Formats: sequence, C-alpha cells, structure tokens
Amino acid sequence: MKTYYVFVLVLTFFKIQVSYSQALNLKCQNPSNSDYCVIEGYNRDQLPPYPPLNVSFLFDVKEVAGVDDSSLSISTRLVFYVYWNDSRVIRLKEDDGRSIQLGLKNIDNFFLPDFYIYNLLDFKQSEFADPLKAILLTPEGKIWFYMEGIVTTGCTMDFSKYPYDSHRCKYIMGSTGFADSLMRFDSTFTFSESAQRPLQYTVKIEELTELEKLTIYASGNYSVAGFWVILERKIVSHLLQIIMPSAMFVVVSWISFLMPLNGGERAGLLVTLFLVLVSMFLTVVTTAPKASTLTAMEAWIVGCLIFVFFALIEYGALLKVMSSTKEKTEQVEGEAKIKRRRRR
Repeated sequence: MKTYYVFVLVLTFFKIQVSYSQALNLKCQNPSNSDYCVIEGYNRDQLPPYPPLNVSFLFDVKEVAGVDDSSLSISTRLVFYVYWNDSRVIRLKEDDGRSIQLGLKNIDNFFLPDFYIYNLLDFKQSEFADPLKAILLTPEGKIWFYMEGIVTTGCTMDFSKYPYDSHRCKYIMGSTGFADSLMRFDSTFTFSESAQRPLQYTVKIEELTELEKLTIYASGNYSVAGFWVILERKIVSHLLQIIMPSAMFVVVSWISFLMPLNGGERAGLLVTLFLVLVSMFLTVVTTAPKASTLTAMEAWIVGCLIFVFFALIEYGALLKVMSSTKEKTEQVEGEAKIKRRRRR
C-alpha cells in the first residue's frame, strides 16, 4: 500500500514538472502559471495568426422589451456570448469540464474581436451584470466572454398598412476594420415565445440567410452575424375599438333612410354620427404611427365619414325636393283658388 502512495506522489510530481517544462518550452509570459500560457511577445493589438479568425456568437434573446413606432426603433433584452480561438493563449490545465478565468477584470490584456452593433441607438447594461469584467478559456481552448443588457437599434418600418402592418428588423453585429478575409462571424440564437412580455406585436425570430451574412462596402466585404426580429401587429384591439364601432355607425346611418323626413330625428341622428366619426378620426390621426400616405386605418375612417356625409347630403337633397314640391303645390293650389274666384 505504501508503494502505491509513493507511486501516485511520484506520478503527480512528474505531471507537474511536465506542465512546467511545457510552459518553459513555450516561452510563456508567466512560466509559474500552470493553468494557461500566454506566449512571450503577445500583443493584444494584433490579430491572432492564421487568419481568418472565426468568431462565434450565441445570442440568448430573452425578449423584445419594446417597440417604438415614433422613433422607428426596437429594444431587445439579450445575452450574447462571444467565442474565438487565439493560438497565442494555450490551456495547460487538464480538461475538468470548466472554463478557466483569465484574470478578474483582466480583459484589457487580451485581444478582443473587433465588432460593433449595426444601427445601434442605445445600450443599457443590466444592473446585476458587469460585462467584460473577465474573459475565460474553455476546455477546448477557446476564449470567450459575455455581455448582457437591453439593446436598442433602429428599424425600417412602413406603416401604410396600419393596423395590418408587419415589420422585419435586422439585428446584426460585425467587424469595423477587418474584412471577411481576416475575420469571419457565425451565430446561433435561442428564443422562447412563452417568455415574451405582452406587446402590441407578436414576435418571432428568424436566422439570416447566407447572403445576408455578408455586407459589401467600397473598402471590401465584411462578415456579420445576427438574426431577424419579425413583428406582426395584433389586430384584435383595433377591431374592437375602432373598426367595428365605425362600421356599426355607418349601418345605423343607413337606418335613417327609414325615418320620416318631416321630423328632426333623422337630422339629429346623422349629425351625431358624423361628429362621432370625426372625433374617432382625430383620435386615430394623433395615435397612429406616421406614414408617407394615409394609413389603412385612416382610410377606413375617411370612408366611414364619406358614407355618413352622403347620407346627410341625401337627406338635405330630399328636403330640398320636398320643399320645392310643396311650394309648387301651394302655388298651383293658389292659382286654382284665384281662378275659381274670378269665375264667380
């Protein structure tokens, strides 16, 4: 039994010596570090050797936090993980299934992929998370870090079909200075519709196509990674609040055709309906998102106004015809009376 323990101690000591000898052979900046080795002469401002550098993103889309129709922007709460290989940073520690932390708040000492968020308007860091406080080294030797927060980006939206509109907002990240021959991006995402907060839109996430993963500029082609956010407006509330009531008002205006002309009830009904529709139109104009032309909702209300307006015109025309007919009848009767008197 003693011989067995001695053998284990010797083997452990031998493995430690081998790891240190490896570090010495690799000419590490810190030979005493048995977890990982940073090659001497490491420069964080230089791209790792053997380009292109493959950078992988994992987007954990928590939810779409909000959509602002007036500013044409969308806010997404997400966590994104960034992975890449750097042959100048080598893991020495045995694979125990856990990542090695490359020093707390030591991220400024290592190379970071050059990327930015396209059409970025605002980034709010989560209060409980401290992004970029540390980078880690996976058992496979990949360097990674994560960031978390609410990202607000611009989105091209067309509201001409409001409230039947839908929008496609692209969220992409890419390099600012390295073409696709030097740095390439790929990504995957996770999203649970059940975790999405209630919005005026239904939300779906779609992958980018292969052509959309490349942006072309005068300076060259640049690789990007990201996803599409698909927004489809929920129509039920608009149906119940605007479309159905206005349609019912038009139908009620048709009932006025059955009312007698000589009473004031018909005029009062039509005028009341017309004023209510005008009020609804003003509400829609002030609350609906702006478009280059009339939105579908505004066109609908205008159509309802035209129906009621023509009902008023028809009522006025009938009153005019009845008044003219009555005057002619009275004139004829008056002339007949005069003739009868002359005969007498």
